[in-house]
Amino acid sequence: MTKDVESAVNEAVERVKRVIRENVRENEEVILIGVGNTGGVAQ
Repeated sequence: MTKDVESAVNEAVERVKRVIRENVRENEEVILIGVGNTGGVAQ
């Protein structure tokens, strides 16, 4: 994984965590479904 991809993944994860923290109240539940396409990511 390139450094650019790694950095983008880390940023996306932090954004998701922040949105959940800011918008989900205590005792509420979140379903996070990851659907994606890795065809464009060079390995």
